[in-house]
Amino acid sequence: EERTSVEAQQLAKHHKDVLERAVGELGVVDDLTCGLSLCMGSVTSLTSEDHDAWGRRLAEDPAARRYGAVHRYGSSGNQLQNRFMFSADPAVAAIFMSR
Repeated sequence: EERTSVEAQQLAKHHKDVLERAVGELGVVDDLTCGLSLCMGSVTSLTSEDHDAWGRRLAEDPAARRYGAVHRYGSSGNQLQNRFMFSADPAVAAIFMSR
């Protein structure tokens, strides 16, 4: 949707700006893409403590409109990557995944 929808492009820009502000120098926003309801992406940092710190900043930012999220951590070389998906739509207030 981001390729064809101006609204999805605006959502992606908003959420990327918010995410980059939260991450700051504690990591790198590898990717973020959004549709009209869901966004997904990844951030790579050196340590889990770095992920926790930017995660707290993100949670405290009133511009970070997230209504449900799932995260998965994995190794990326000698760093830690947080892959995530979150709802940007209050009508989609939760995300459930089966393993």
